[in-house]
Amino acid sequence: MIKEVCKLRFTVEERILLHLLDFTHYRSKIEVPKSITQEGICNNILIQRKHLPRSLKKMEEKNLIEIKTTHVKGKKQRIKTYYLTNRGELKAFDLRESIINFKIIVCDKKGFLIETTIKDVGKIAGGFNSLAKIVSCINSEGIVDLKKIEKNEKKEISDRLKIYKKALEQAWDDGKITKSEHDLLLNLRNSLNISEKEHLKIEKQILKNPNHKSSSEALKIYKIALEQALADNKISADEKAILDKIKEEFSIKDS
Repeated sequence: MIKEVCKLRFTVEERILLHLLDFTHYRSKIEVPKSITQEGICNNILIQRKHLPRSLKKMEEKNLIEIKTTHVKGKKQRIKTYYLTNRGELKAFDLRESIINFKIIVCDKKGFLIETTIKDVGKIAGGFNSLAKIVSCINSEGIVDLKKIEKNEKKEISDRLKIYKKALEQAWDDGKITKSEHDLLLNLRNSLNISEKEHLKIEKQILKNPNHKSSSEALKIYKIALEQALADNKISADEKAILDKIKEEFSIKDS
């Protein structure tokens, strides 16, 4: 029997329970996904990072979760990860069974309203099957707006990249990155979930910016390479290729 349209507002604790229920099989794994880090939990239950630690602490005190320091995929350092205890798992399972047949309305990406149950949202959303995220997106009218969710996720990614780019620009401001700056940037990348590929792309943009102070360092590099190439009063094909590569990488234009 399908229940009436769900008007419930799920608590942060309930959403965490539902989220971590999908990852109970990682308790004994050496390497785990980022979904069970604080960042991963926030992304999946749609709350700000600053609101999460208090809820996690209360859940640990109630013996609903346990905390480990583990290797996380894509991270170079071991960080805190979160798992349901046996008690937490039972509570999460009972919660899931009690709500999966709630009737809700899904507003799909084309704006159409479709009546379904919580457990069947994935059939409409095309892979959107995280129960924790579904219940986190249900508004007071029992509607899940998929287009709004997608927009929020894109904005979150954009905001993270902007924050990291600003920090990287400041680090490159004097034309070099010290070891302490490198370590701070690495910690920031881990915190913001910035991949190595994203880091290199942003760094390349910064170094190629002719208005950036690091361009003076690029000119110094080019000048040294040019002087070495002219040491014998001629520039070989290989030397020219190297000089052209430096000019391309740092957007150095012929005067």
